[in-house]
Amino acid sequence: MTASNLTAPAPLSTLTTPTARAALLVLGPVVTVAARLLSVPWNDAGTSGATEVVQGFSDHPARADLGGTLVMVGGVLLVLTIWVLAAHVADSKARTAFVCGVLMLCGASSIIARGAMSLSTGQLVRHAPHDAAVTVVAHLTVDTLAIDALGLLGALGWLVLGVTLYRRRLVPRTTAVLLGLGGFTSMFTAGGPIRVLVVGSALVLLAGTVRVATDMLRGDHQRRVSPRVGA
Repeated sequence: MTASNLTAPAPLSTLTTPTARAALLVLGPVVTVAARLLSVPWNDAGTSGATEVVQGFSDHPARADLGGTLVMVGGVLLVLTIWVLAAHVADSKARTAFVCGVLMLCGASSIIARGAMSLSTGQLVRHAPHDAAVTVVAHLTVDTLAIDALGLLGALGWLVLGVTLYRRRLVPRTTAVLLGLGGFTSMFTAGGPIRVLVVGSALVLLAGTVRVATDMLRGDHQRRVSPRVGA
């Protein structure tokens, strides 16, 4: 497999430069990593877990608000990441690319919803009595069926993407594993509560997108240099 095989398909390449595509690819995962480092992890372990969440928002309100905002922004920027990856797969598997893209967009929407929930919780903790806040948060952490369902669809989409990239050899197999595994686990760990897993899964996804972006830039550089060498 040559590096030139790692360029984005023609419809996308007519809209953006290779550098822009690489930036769009990694921007969402970068912001997602920052968001997960700053945000307060959710804990669905009943009243004790809710108390821990409320305490986290109370102790670090500014950081929690910034983290929640970045979670939402990261979810929006992941749409661009999904766009680049789906367009890359569409070059050889258009139908699979469409299905993966739709499923992964469901996952991105679940992340945006969790960011909105974090921001709302921050306001709740500030303005409601402690016991009332704990009660509401205890319900919020378990009444997330729609968000969890969207996250599950997103996880499935990332898994299918990774398998497709691996089997079609559209990227190096290590990269395909990083993308599939990172995206899959990022959907499942978005709600916490174990910070190492929350941040680690996002770092794996970032590593995969960085490898794809690097190969895109390298392939573009080789195409520019090759005619000059031949001359």
